[in-house]
Amino acid sequence: MAKIEVKAKVGKGAPVAVLVDFGATLKEYVTKTGDKGEEITLSEARASRIIKVQDIIRAGINAKKNPGDIQKDVDAYAPGVKKRGRSKAEKLKDEFDELDPKEKAALLARLSE
Repeated sequence: MAKIEVKAKVGKGAPVAVLVDFGATLKEYVTKTGDKGEEITLSEARASRIIKVQDIIRAGINAKKNPGDIQKDVDAYAPGVKKRGRSKAEKLKDEFDELDPKEKAALLARLSE
């Protein structure tokens, strides 16, 4: 049973670190939560999953997706499997494409200095 370090901070303050033993396996984790271990573990897992689903919904709203497409994104979500995001270069290209011609010319001139 290895303890893990958990850090948190408030604002720009110094982080505080504590050691916590959650157990090395799911069975150990459930056991450590006491006589209602399975109920507590399921409750915590659901809460964590709800937060992730809300993140997916917010990303869809920000991308101006319709509810049907957001539902597809939620359905496609697989816990623990992270899809590769776009690279900085891809994001920068998209932002550059949105500039008006004068802004593009000014930026290119600045970059060629």
